[in-house]
Amino acid sequence: MSSSRPILLLLLALAFCLPAAVSAKSPCFPREGNCVVTTVNGQPGRAASRKEKKRWVKEFGSAPYIDDAAFTLPEAVSGPLEVEATAAGNAGDWFGQLLDVDVQVVPLQAVELETERQAVTEPTVRIGGKAAVGAADFLIDNRLPPGRYLLRVRLRGSDNWDRQTLFLTVAADAESAP
Repeated sequence: MSSSRPILLLLLALAFCLPAAVSAKSPCFPREGNCVVTTVNGQPGRAASRKEKKRWVKEFGSAPYIDDAAFTLPEAVSGPLEVEATAAGNAGDWFGQLLDVDVQVVPLQAVELETERQAVTEPTVRIGGKAAVGAADFLIDNRLPPGRYLLRVRLRGSDNWDRQTLFLTVAADAESAP
């Protein structure tokens, strides 16, 4: 009888822990952008329909990250690109203290991006106690040529991160049109 007592105590302990473990599951995992609210040039992104996703895969099937595109902007954008990202209301404390937003531009058509290379630090990676330094390309004047793109917007906090991949169309600027 004494050997069954530890098993019974273990089962009771698991019974009390199980509801907490199940409720700890976050809508932010897997990291598909469900806990990020992205706005581009004042226009909020929205979840893409299955029909839209199938059309993108059919048209741009060989493009990197096209399978990750689960959000879109309903209307074309123009002018300097202004991207904002915040934690969605359902994120709870998933992110912890918010640190930064990273935006990666993935052209879906042949365009020539005007970029300049700049040194950047990575505060979450330490080398000899100091932030790691690398290089990244930045858009000149935050402008994209007309065309279709994916924006991979990563919101990173002290505890966790999430990334949202948005499909967007950039229209010709009215002021730069002939």
